[in-house]
Amino acid sequence: MNRCLTLVLAFVGTAAVSASAQSAPDGTRYFVEAGAAADRDANTLAGRPTTVPAFTTAFGAAFSNLWTIRFDASLPGWHESSYTDVFGPGSSGVTTTVTTRQRHRLIGLGFLAGRDLPAGARLRVTPLAGFSSFIHTDRGDSVVLSRTATRVFHTDSYGYTQHEPRIALSAGADLSFQTSERVALVPQIRIVGVLGDDWEPIVRTGVAVRIGL
Repeated sequence: MNRCLTLVLAFVGTAAVSASAQSAPDGTRYFVEAGAAADRDANTLAGRPTTVPAFTTAFGAAFSNLWTIRFDASLPGWHESSYTDVFGPGSSGVTTTVTTRQRHRLIGLGFLAGRDLPAGARLRVTPLAGFSSFIHTDRGDSVVLSRTATRVFHTDSYGYTQHEPRIALSAGADLSFQTSERVALVPQIRIVGVLGDDWEPIVRTGVAVRIGL
């Protein structure tokens, strides 16, 4: 994984230096984006992929040598999963039911670089690679219910919220359709590999509106 991180950082650094060195200031085009995506994440309590909507935004620059750099921000909804465990009845005749719900998401900011590949008069494909910084939040709550065959005699509940920073490698592509001189429609895909532990890749597919500044 460290080798992969080194390669991605080297690519990003080369892209930024190349763009700065080869592009004239008046050839630089800046842009902003706003869009929506489907955030597919398997890193939940259930251990299976779930998909929720996400809001995305970006600021970037396209250089005259076709290199581009951008900062991506993403705000997904909560991935929610739940399960129920039942214990008993034991010799005392008491059955305990524990219902647990977990909510999970990663809010992040990424830096990516790539090269525009013209595919027509109004169409460009841009492969991208870089890294992202995330705040990973887990929220959980459990309800404990104890009962006998005839009555409920005890209930309890508890919850937690946990935040932690995370670093990830990111890759993806933009497919931009220029609808006017300053506006483009941009279908996008991002694949995020969180470093450490046994995280599954997170996949975000969506579409954004890009406005040239």
